[in-house]
Parts: sequence; C-alpha cells; structure tokens
Amino acid sequence: MLKIFKNRSEQRGDTIIEVLVVLAVLGLAIGVSYGIANTSLLSTKGAQENAQATEILQAQLEAVRSMLPNDDGTQSVTDVKKAGPYCVDTSGSSYQTTTGCTFGNDGQIDSTGNGLYTVQITYDGTSTFTLTATWSDIHGQGQDKSTLVYRDYQ
Repeated sequence: MLKIFKNRSEQRGDTIIEVLVVLAVLGLAIGVSYGIANTSLLSTKGAQENAQATEILQAQLEAVRSMLPNDDGTQSVTDVKKAGPYCVDTSGSSYQTTTGCTFGNDGQIDSTGNGLYTVQITYDGTSTFTLTATWSDIHGQGQDKSTLVYRDYQ
C-alpha cells in the first residue's frame, strides 16, 4: 500500500529557535532602515533650513547694495554704513533699516518676533558688511548659522 502520510519522525519543520532567529534578523533590518530614513529626513530638513537662510541673506544683501551711495555720491535711501546690528525691512514701498529682525519661512520679517531666522547685518566701518542668520538646529539643542560677507569698494 502506498503511504500518503509520512510518519511524524520523517516530517521536518522549523524549530522555535529558527523562527526566533528569523524574527530577530527582520527586527534588526527594520530598525536599521528606520534609523537611516530618520537620519536622511533630518539631513534634508537641515539642508532646507540652510538654503532658506541663505536666500534671506542674499535678499538682505541685495537690499543693502541698492541702498549704498550711487556712483555720483548721492544716496537714494538711508545710510546702511552703520555699525549695526540691523536688517533691512523690504516690506514697505521704500527700504528701511531696522533692529530686532526675525524672518519666517516665507522670507519676510515676522513682526511678532517669533520668526525662525534671526538676521543681523554689521558694517566694520571701512568696507565690509557681514550678514548673519541664526536659527535653532533641527535637534533643538543648539544654533545653526549662515554668514555672508560683502565688501563694498566704493
């Protein structure tokens, strides 16, 4: 007679140890994947914040350059060659220097003072403008900083 069922001793199955080892390897793989994805996400967010800060500083620099004396020595707006710290308020019809500058994600001055980026412009008295943006780092444990330096040869 043909045996359809094998004896129990002839059947082979996975032991509980083998199943636990497989589960441990899967858990490790998932944990590593999560860590890599989280690190990548934080790096991307940090890069976005740095890019936004650089854009704000570039806009501030262009405002400063537009406020510098013209080639004929006349000045179109206000004197930006002062010690500072200050920033340029570009929200009105004419540019004005102001203090206490915080900017939101939209790149505009946040009048509530709760903006993400704090911007300061300083002038060294001879020819160099230093523009600095600071903001809380993505971990909330310190400050990130971006700086632009511009030298005016007029």
